[in-house]
Amino acid sequence: MIGIKKIIKDQKGQSMVEFALILPILIVMIFGILEFGRIYYAQIVLTRSAREAVRLCAVGKTDDEVVQRIYEITPLPDLAQNLNIEYISPPQEERKTGDPVTVKISYKLTLITPFISNFLGNPLTLKAEATMRME
Repeated sequence: MIGIKKIIKDQKGQSMVEFALILPILIVMIFGILEFGRIYYAQIVLTRSAREAVRLCAVGKTDDEVVQRIYEITPLPDLAQNLNIEYISPPQEERKTGDPVTVKISYKLTLITPFISNFLGNPLTLKAEATMRME
């Protein structure tokens, strides 16, 4: 009788089953946190690049110098294929002191987690825009 009660009360396998049920949820959460961090980092970099680009426009740099500087200061992967300078407005010839200048850029970020990319779309297009007055 004592042997049967011991076998019935033995619950060593229970924790393994519970862990097996929770493990997929934990993995998705970890990859979600990592993917969110990548998206957030890319958005911060784009915002910084747009601000610096519009600052260069505001102090009188040419559009070519501004575009070159955007590519120099934006540390994102596959920049040549994924970065798009949507517009620098107004054109260089039409800028006057006191007028607003706007720079808008976008970047296609390729997501690495399949489950998350199904919800957000792959690649995810991030955009940044900055406006400043000409000096």
